[in-house]
Amino acid sequence: GHDNLATMMKFDDRQQNMQEQLKLDPFTGLNNKKTFDDYLPRLMEECRNAQKFLSLAMIDIDHFKSVNDLYGHAMGDRVILYLSQTLQKLQNENIRAFRIGGDEFALLFKGCSTEETRKICEYLRTQMVSCPLRNTDDKRVTLSCGVVSIDPENADLEMLKNAADSALYAAKDNGRDQVVIYNELVPSPESC
Repeated sequence: GHDNLATMMKFDDRQQNMQEQLKLDPFTGLNNKKTFDDYLPRLMEECRNAQKFLSLAMIDIDHFKSVNDLYGHAMGDRVILYLSQTLQKLQNENIRAFRIGGDEFALLFKGCSTEETRKICEYLRTQMVSCPLRNTDDKRVTLSCGVVSIDPENADLEMLKNAADSALYAAKDNGRDQVVIYNELVPSPESC
């Protein structure tokens, strides 16, 4: 009886571990796109029930293809890992990071003001400029970020995603290496 129970417990532990691994991007260790897609509606409902604002930051590494072309895929991988490690350090109970695909990432903020969200994204942007490439030239790695903060009572998922995408494209269209806030939905002051 004890051997069977121990075997079943080990099997259950392994199965839970495998379930957790399926939620992660295997290269970066960040939450993956499927986890983002599953988590976002739950977080939106949680924020709605708690009357907290929800912010979404969509992040894209600028000219990532040229990093791969000029420096090779190993350097491109290094850039992805550098950003991923920086994102992991930002995570806490109110901030979750996701790798959406390729060089695209997302941050979800629960109960943060637009200003706090902007400051965190600006910090991330300045950290990315410090990403080490070869010392022999002055090429910098930059990122563009689009942020939207909403009251979940007055918005839906598609509105949230579209607004963050619009802000991201505005950052890219306005010269990249910047954080753009989607201004049509302005939250009240809260803190992370």
